[in-house]
Amino acid sequence: MIRSIAAILFFLSTSLFAQKPESFSDFQFKFFSDSTFQTIRTQFPLLKISLNLQNFRHDSTFIYEWNFVDFGFIRQNYYIEVRDNFHRESRSNERVVSFIGIETGLNVSLFFSRIKGEWFFVKWINEST
Repeated sequence: MIRSIAAILFFLSTSLFAQKPESFSDFQFKFFSDSTFQTIRTQFPLLKISLNLQNFRHDSTFIYEWNFVDFGFIRQNYYIEVRDNFHRESRSNERVVSFIGIETGLNVSLFFSRIKGEWFFVKWINEST
């Protein structure tokens, strides 16, 4: 009897204090509007892959310091596409936000991973032409 009560109390306490994973929609609004939050939620070193327009190959660099960039998200200057994960399949711990310019050559994708319940910016691909 005492074991049953102890098990129930343990279950209830872990359920009550379990943290719900952060929603991506809440995260993304704050990420694109709050410079401090954006810096905290960027995983360094950040991998940035850019299309080299001279040889049309990808150049990779790592970013170690960050200055706020809103990527036009708030102004909605571009067509914005959100994908469930890096492979565009239905999984819950990865998202890709792509900014696609209409007749401008803009093509930027931001990769996010949920780590221990919180979303982080982990990779940036710029294939703009």
